[in-house]
Amino acid sequence: MNSRLGYGVYGKADAAASGVGVIGDCEGVDGTGVVGVSRSDSGFGCGVEGVAFSGRGVWGKGSTEGVLGQQDNTSGHGVRGLASASEGYTRGVSGENESINGVGVYGGAHNGSGTTYGVRGMADSPTGFGVYGSNTATTGAAGMALYGNGRLKVTGRSYLGTPNSVPLAADLDNGSISFYLDQKNNKLKVRVKYSTGVMKTAIIALGV
Repeated sequence: MNSRLGYGVYGKADAAASGVGVIGDCEGVDGTGVVGVSRSDSGFGCGVEGVAFSGRGVWGKGSTEGVLGQQDNTSGHGVRGLASASEGYTRGVSGENESINGVGVYGGAHNGSGTTYGVRGMADSPTGFGVYGSNTATTGAAGMALYGNGRLKVTGRSYLGTPNSVPLAADLDNGSISFYLDQKNNKLKVRVKYSTGVMKTAIIALGV
C-alpha cells in the first residue's frame, strides 16, 4: 500500500484488554511471522517500531531467545537500549533472571584474537562508575558484589575498602587474601589462606 500517512499495514484492536492490532503466523521451520524493512539509506529508520503508552513497546517470547538482535556493520550494535530521560534511576538496558543459577545480563566476546570485551561499561561523569556491582542479600553469609574468574588488571589508581573486622576463614577461598584495618593499634593486617586451607596473618605497621 502506498499511503500518504506512511503506513504499509495498519492494525487496530479496540478490546479493553489483551487485544492484538496485527498478528503474523508462520509454520515454517525457519519462518518469520512478521517482517519489517526500512529501505531508506539515511536517517534513523526502523524496520519495526513498538510504542506503548503503558507497558512494553516490544515484547519477545521464545523457547530459546525472547529477542535476538543482529547487525553486520563493523561499528554497529546488535541490540541497543536508550533511556533518554535526563534524571531519575533509568536503565538503557535491564536484564533480570529468576533462576537459582541464572544471569541477569550476559556478554560474551568469542573471537579468539584481538582486545575484546565480554561486557564493557563507560561513564562520563567524574563521580560515575563504568561498571557497578551490588549484592543486597540479607540472609546467610555476606554476598559478593563482584566476582572474577581469572587474572585481574587495573590501570590507574586503585581504592580498596579495608573494614576493621577480621574476615572469616569461610569467606576466603584457598590461595586468597583479604585486608582489614586494626585502627586501634595503627596496623594494616592481611589475612592469608594457603592452598591447604591454613590461615596466616601478616601485619604492617602504619606510620604516624
